Amino acid sequence: MMGLKNITVLIFSLLFFSSILAIEAKINFEKDCVGMWLFDEGSGKVAKDSSGNKNHGSLKGNAKWGKGKFGNALQLKGAVSDYVEVKDSDSLDMEEQTTIMFWVSTSKKMNEAARWSDRQVVVGKHYQEYEVGIYDTGFLHTYTSDLAGGYDEGIMATMGEVAGLDPDWKKNKWYHVAWTLDGK
Repeated sequence: MMGLKNITVLIFSLLFFSSILAIEAKINFEKDCVGMWLFDEGSGKVAKDSSGNKNHGSLKGNAKWGKGKFGNALQLKGAVSDYVEVKDSDSLDMEEQTTIMFWVSTSKKMNEAARWSDRQVVVGKHYQEYEVGIYDTGFLHTYTSDLAGGYDEGIMATMGEVAGLDPDWKKNKWYHVAWTLDGK
């Protein structure tokens, strides 16, 4: 009978903890979401911003539409000239708490051309104001500007592995990446 009480307490504790997490995750979408590009258009040269802030992007270079995790997606070959340009907007400044999330899939083994200087920027605003991307070694990276006018670089993750170990990105598999900044 003692074991049943322990299980009941554990289940109650997990349910209570889960409730707290759900409350913390609530956002006011209209107020808090400054940009949301689903890349599900499937054609054309515009990536629409679904946030309502009209931060629409223009496809540059050889950016093409293709199949994605959820319907259509944007395919970029990794050339410097292939990207989506969103015009500067104060709504995209990171002065408070921020979360950037994206799905990414690669058609090559990430550490085949392992050079720390080779990176693909996924999201960024001006050079070194902020940037989230992936090095060819497979490590996720961030850059954020600091109060002294410099920048802070951080290696975010190695696909859930211990820092210092080689990441193991699988070819053609979709991964969800989320980065948060506390604004301090």
